[in-house]
Amino acid sequence: MSAEKIAFIKSLLSLKQEHEALDKIKRSCTDWNPDEVTELEDLIKLHYKKIHDIESKDPLTGLLSRNSIMIQLEHQLALNKRALTPFTLVFLDLDNFKDINRELGHEGGNKLLQQTADFLRENSRSVDSVARYGGDEFIVLLANCSPEDAPVWAERLIKKARLIDQAPFSMGLISINKTEMPPVKIVAKADQAMYEAKRTDGYSMYQYTES
Repeated sequence: MSAEKIAFIKSLLSLKQEHEALDKIKRSCTDWNPDEVTELEDLIKLHYKKIHDIESKDPLTGLLSRNSIMIQLEHQLALNKRALTPFTLVFLDLDNFKDINRELGHEGGNKLLQQTADFLRENSRSVDSVARYGGDEFIVLLANCSPEDAPVWAERLIKKARLIDQAPFSMGLISINKTEMPPVKIVAKADQAMYEAKRTDGYSMYQYTES
């Protein structure tokens, strides 16, 4: 491949958006062999997919990242406004994680975070979204989950956690039927509810319901 073509490919990879790169290929590669164009387009799509995967996932746990869960929350709000489909946001925080991390060390703390991520993933449905929000904080977005269904899910999760001796945690739940709250405020309400749950001794939940 010529130096000119290599330089062109590097210029494509520097673009922020996939559609910009693909548009540039269509405009600039009219004299290329069609097979070369197809191969280049496939390369670009793979490149941006890898970038998307890195940005959308938490590198330690493989769960959705903070930004990704906020996007999912926006989608749930749009669905709620359009079809009045209820949903619940669960804000989960490990109890006494700083003490655990100090006792087990950084590697042991990371292992506990990964175990918690696996536990939440295994106990959520395919339509739900699970994310590591930051540190030892996790969010589970329960699709089509009413205020009545939410505590049932939470109690079932607590029961399973006790059975397998999963590290204790506290959960704040906010169930949405209809709301004008922005995503950030919904998360803040669930966070507040989680701190209410921490007033009790582990494996606890507190529900805030927005009517």
